[in-house]
Amino acid sequence: MKPVLPVFLLLILPLLGISQLRLSGTVVNGIDGKPLQGASIFINNGSNGTVTNAEGKFTLTGIMANNFELVISFVNYQTIVVKITPENISKTFQIKMEPKPQELQEVVIGPALKDGWQVWGKTFTDYFIGTSKNASECTIKNPKVLKFRYDRKNQILKVTALDKLIILNNALGLQIDYQLEEFRYEGKARMMSFYGYSSFKKIPVKRSRKQQEWINKRREAYNGSMMHFIRSVYTNTTDQEGFELRHLIRLYKNDTLVRPYYDSIMAGLHTIFDTGHYSMQLMKEGTFSRDPIIYILGKQPLPCATIRVYDSTSKALYLLFQNNLQLVYKKEFEREEYAQQMGQKGVSRKSQTSILHLPNGRAVLIEKNGLYFDPLDLFSEGYLAWEKMAEMLPNDYEPGD
Repeated sequence: MKPVLPVFLLLILPLLGISQLRLSGTVVNGIDGKPLQGASIFINNGSNGTVTNAEGKFTLTGIMANNFELVISFVNYQTIVVKITPENISKTFQIKMEPKPQELQEVVIGPALKDGWQVWGKTFTDYFIGTSKNASECTIKNPKVLKFRYDRKNQILKVTALDKLIILNNALGLQIDYQLEEFRYEGKARMMSFYGYSSFKKIPVKRSRKQQEWINKRREAYNGSMMHFIRSVYTNTTDQEGFELRHLIRLYKNDTLVRPYYDSIMAGLHTIFDTGHYSMQLMKEGTFSRDPIIYILGKQPLPCATIRVYDSTSKALYLLFQNNLQLVYKKEFEREEYAQQMGQKGVSRKSQTSILHLPNGRAVLIEKNGLYFDPLDLFSEGYLAWEKMAEMLPNDYEPGD
């Protein structure tokens, strides 16, 4: 009987720990203080959410003691994001929502286009949902909530949403409710950015074969993802999980601070960097510039410990590195559609390769479940940037789930 007791306790204690953590509060109109019924309350990038009752009250249970963002949204009101920490999770929150101000975008960029979806729908879905095979199985169920505005002179497209976008990802078996705050595409520079907040639900299915197919597809989407990488940094297992890290320095001709180094290397003087530890490559910038970029790449992989910082005071883990980080996921090749878009037709595919950098130079707080804060402090290029909404998974995903 001795083995039974520990197993029994292991099954019960986690349930007790989860049930003890709950998050509650009240949502009211910030102008008259009246309760708002039906406001959406959800954990950003999670699968836990609810709506307020007739008294404007809400309760979320099964909450883990992590850092995360609590999102409160309501039609025609400004979205509110509350940062939750282990210290304030037990607090009863009083949320005051303000009506959205009259849109100023019409003055700045013009009125919403009547045929916006017909003209710009494909551009939006390509950059927002993605161009992978998974993306081809995604459907936006309510495109009419999208408002498109286009500045023809500067070739800038802006997209906002009146309500949450409902996206059915039939490749992964997930419904994504996405609170899109703004999508921006600059045609001249071919630059895209968007931000918003997501919540996930599993699409119900009765067929076991389809369920297994979705489990396999989710695992494939998880492998090599940003979530996978952050989790491996947290556990100090990047090498075991298949990630290879290398120090990367990029020199641009138009960067006045490094222009002397750039000119020296282009003139053939390579002794200005340590050739024993670094190698040099010239990379084309493509449409952004006619001048090549000089890549100085570390010859030896970096140990995970060199980018992982522990704060003994807050007992928190951070991701921190200098310049850029080349990130290669060695256990999977780039997908065929990505290789083709990168002009690699007829060339054997390589391992999934990305570049990470910290645009603000700040350390990024990382969590065990793969979340990181502030998301705007960590920027990705290459393969990870190509993977968009069609590859997203909730932060409570576990391989095999």
